[in-house]
Amino acid sequence: MARLTLFVATISAFAQVQNFKPVTTEMLVNPSPNDWLMYSRTYDAQRYSPLRQINKQNVGQLRLAWTRAMAPGQTESIPLVYNGVMYVIVPGAVIQALDATTGDLL
Repeated sequence: MARLTLFVATISAFAQVQNFKPVTTEMLVNPSPNDWLMYSRTYDAQRYSPLRQINKQNVGQLRLAWTRAMAPGQTESIPLVYNGVMYVIVPGAVIQALDATTGDLL
């Protein structure tokens, strides 16, 4: 399922995201800490981020960075992130590529 989702996101990204580099099997096996390439992040379904910027001391300082309105309908999905681009499935089975820093549609 994760490969299919990534494949669909890859096709969409290839058509619209500038300078897109395809995801390799090695990247799926050993993902960059900055990417979330599968629903559970890794094949062993850790759902754990190795990033260290947020910790017990500063978690209370987190603030909303951006929001993005979506079309009406049920949205219950885990976004995928690759190379600073967030891929989100929106109602109507459309995949949107967003700048993960700003939320701007790419």
